[in-house]
Amino acid sequence: MFSERTEPISGLVKGKPGKPLREPVLVLFASLLNLYQLYALTGNLAYLSSHPPLEPEKDWYHAIQLAGVMGLMGFTIAFTVMLVVGAAAVYFLNRRVGGAFLVVISIVGLLVSVVGIWSIMLNLDDVLAVVVSYLSPVCGLLAGYYGIRGEKVIAREKAQEII
Repeated sequence: MFSERTEPISGLVKGKPGKPLREPVLVLFASLLNLYQLYALTGNLAYLSSHPPLEPEKDWYHAIQLAGVMGLMGFTIAFTVMLVVGAAAVYFLNRRVGGAFLVVISIVGLLVSVVGIWSIMLNLDDVLAVVVSYLSPVCGLLAGYYGIRGEKVIAREKAQEII
């Protein structure tokens, strides 16, 4: 009449839910935003490459701007790859581990986007690039948060249920 189970009967009846789709879709959206950010950075790189510095004594500032844009392009590519790896970890391995990885990577991406906003501001008419530079890490943070919170904690204590 009584059985000792570690999981409620309602959980046994429902079965295991399918693979999580919310986190990979958010990461896919963040990756698309990163592609637009790469497009905006490519435009900035072309602008900086085609225009020589106005004053020869400020050539170092022009070189710093060029190196900053190229570094941001490299980080955006690496950030996108790491987001995809985190989404794969959420989908295939463990939802909490992948979510934690996504949160850490997205915090780093948010910090880099705060620092790198000056290079996007070279083209003041491109306000969308400024919004995208913050929106992509925020989507990654949301995906990580949902990944961490979405995993059900397995009850370790035995519970008695009436069948």
